[in-house]
Amino acid sequence: MLRHLYAARRCLATTAQNHQRVAKLIARTGAMSRREADAALDAGRITVNNAVASLGDKAPPDARLKLDGRALKAAPTAPRVWLAYKHKGEQVAKSERGEKIPSVFSRVRLQPHVCAVGRLDVQSEGLLVLTSCGELARAMELPSNELRRTYEVIVHGRVTASKLAAMRRGVRVAGVKYAPMRVLVSDARDNRATLELQCREGKNRMIRRICDHLRLRVSRLRRVAFGPFSLRKHLPDRFAVVEARIPASLRRLVDDER
Repeated sequence: MLRHLYAARRCLATTAQNHQRVAKLIARTGAMSRREADAALDAGRITVNNAVASLGDKAPPDARLKLDGRALKAAPTAPRVWLAYKHKGEQVAKSERGEKIPSVFSRVRLQPHVCAVGRLDVQSEGLLVLTSCGELARAMELPSNELRRTYEVIVHGRVTASKLAAMRRGVRVAGVKYAPMRVLVSDARDNRATLELQCREGKNRMIRRICDHLRLRVSRLRRVAFGPFSLRKHLPDRFAVVEARIPASLRRLVDDER
């Protein structure tokens, strides 16, 4: 009798160990990134085996997942990556019906379950990495994986040595700590300069908030590289959508996530 009880307990423990966070399972379908999945869970839009799931819930890998009543099907096992140019005035989020701001996904039409890696606000432009694998998107976004984002920023105002030093050591704005950045200055004249900024994190409107804090007005913000991908090397045409080869270093990040 006791032997059967212990066996049942071992079985339950093994089953529980196989459970994973629902947000991670959703990201694996490619329908959205882990961050987007957390937001959908928090809004009560996700069901697991027909029951509404909550933020932080876990489920077995074969659970039936639905978003707004629509089944989320598994993405192809091999992740894919595309590169596109996000134009000023577009939003990266997928547009809801009746929304006035156009989405980059309305112009760049790929397979259904594709998500963007990282943020670019409506007024910013440049390289946008798209993937069918939510886990890859999360791995590229994590600051701990140290993938550099490079931005070309035109600013107006006095670019002083003290302001550049603040960017290089990291600053705190409205209670938010921003990590140090690499800063190069080019084409500095009068009250205008072009900065090349490199950072390993992508907090919301980070560069604009730092520049505003330092009394520098941003007139153009363009992402020119993200990790191994760059506009110059991979996307010379601003109106093209290019499928990119995924380097082994990025594939290893996904394997580590799993």
